[in-house]
Amino acid sequence: MPVPTSYSRDEKIFRVLLRHPWGTFGLVCAVVLAICLSAWGPATGFAQAIAADPAPREKMEKLAVASMSAAALDPPPSQSVMQVASASNPASIPAWQGTLHTASLDYLANSPDAALTIAHSLGYAQGNGDPNNMCGPLAIAILRDAGLINKYVDPQAFWLWRPDKNPELAETTFPADRFTHYQFSDALNRFDFKSFPLQPGDFLYLYAGNTLSYEHMLVVTRVDEAGRAYSVTNIKTNSGFNVQEVMLYNPNQPGAGQFYQWTDPRNIKVGLTGTGGFDVWRMTSAPPNPTPQETALAGGIDQAINQYGGKWHILIKQINGPVIYSRQADDQIPVASLIKVPIAMLFFKSLEMSGIAADQYNSYLSTQGDGRTYAQLLDAMLIHSEEDATRVLLQDTRSRKLDTDRTLKSWGITKMDVDNRETTASQLAALLEDLYTGEFITPEGRTIILNLMGSPVANDNTRLGILRSLLPAGGEFYEKRGTIVDEQLVVGDSAIVTLPGPEGGQGYVLVIVGSWESASPGSGVLVKATEQMARAFWTFANSSP
Repeated sequence: MPVPTSYSRDEKIFRVLLRHPWGTFGLVCAVVLAICLSAWGPATGFAQAIAADPAPREKMEKLAVASMSAAALDPPPSQSVMQVASASNPASIPAWQGTLHTASLDYLANSPDAALTIAHSLGYAQGNGDPNNMCGPLAIAILRDAGLINKYVDPQAFWLWRPDKNPELAETTFPADRFTHYQFSDALNRFDFKSFPLQPGDFLYLYAGNTLSYEHMLVVTRVDEAGRAYSVTNIKTNSGFNVQEVMLYNPNQPGAGQFYQWTDPRNIKVGLTGTGGFDVWRMTSAPPNPTPQETALAGGIDQAINQYGGKWHILIKQINGPVIYSRQADDQIPVASLIKVPIAMLFFKSLEMSGIAADQYNSYLSTQGDGRTYAQLLDAMLIHSEEDATRVLLQDTRSRKLDTDRTLKSWGITKMDVDNRETTASQLAALLEDLYTGEFITPEGRTIILNLMGSPVANDNTRLGILRSLLPAGGEFYEKRGTIVDEQLVVGDSAIVTLPGPEGGQGYVLVIVGSWESASPGSGVLVKATEQMARAFWTFANSSP
């Protein structure tokens, strides 16, 4: 028997209004009354009951558009205080803050037509974006152009983005080693910005507080010498949507600024935002300046992509060192046979968990198996990319009671689906690095996998394989490639490359996956692009200190 739902007094009133013949009219009146009296205690409970409806966050900024009128408020004019502050104390202004402000000014649009051009240039909604919902892509583009986030972050990913629906996007765009995330439940007009002043580069997500509000994203583009915070964002004006620099608040003049206009019930026709609290992602350290070699590598890869096209997910990382190049590396994508190296690692972990001694691996693999010996199955999977062998090895791995998902998570791999051959370039690179350094499986298992990855394969002088012939004496090259030729074309390659040198030399992990939405271009185009990227990497590896 279903459990009867218990409703509060305010929710009962709300439901009665909905059932009443004049319910719609009465509900609208009640909502407006609750908003106007939100500062008065008796109205608060009813306003909260309405805010509990999940609809506001689904509707996002579009709700505001439907109710906007020509009575919209124009934002205060921009003031050139950054120059004054810099002139009075140039040393107090980090260079990146000036770059951020300058980058933001490139998006100013003083007319609806100019704003529409800016929206289209951001590339979201297939290039047909509208200024009324461009806030997320605009804020991300400003941060990207200023060099404060990865240059390959796609602004389209933040179109109508919601932190509660896709928190992973924030985690990858604002990594924890460089950003701190803050959450506040206070409405903007009730928050004390003197105790927590905003800083240049802060990315804000403003929450709707009720069904007549919308949600908004922006970046703080500068803070002047008086502590006033500014943003370049899309604003509804009397003439339509513009992109303007607006003062968000003045710490010395309570009630002044865009934050208070957005939360003032009298502006309900324009649309309200920030009444339901807000999130802040704050930069804790500026991005490192790329070396000339890293800049050249990025230019070489970008040139290959511009020449051959395709969508690319790439990670190049120094073993036990920094990420050298990252492009859409945290998107979960089909990686075809590149997933077979992780499956091999899981297989050897299952042997270890079953109590099979590592010094007996060679004997065990050559005498035991399922249809074929495990040595033959591993050879077929890692060298010839045979799907039947992969299926048998994965099945046998699980038959030993190894929970593959839990094991991967214990290794820090949270975005990998070995059954559907999907993961991210960054997670695949992490496992390859751990394989080489011997983190998760026995040294004996590691050696067997690397030997198979280093064995000759068909056409092994293509893709990243062109690096084989370039390796000096003492260099190592281990590779696993993959291809999907179906409704979607995917060409992937992954490799561990080491170069001899002082103190043990230098090692790198490369994961490069290119794709087309259809198979019509043929794999040759993506292969050529991969090879051009490999040459750019080789130049980098041999020119870096």
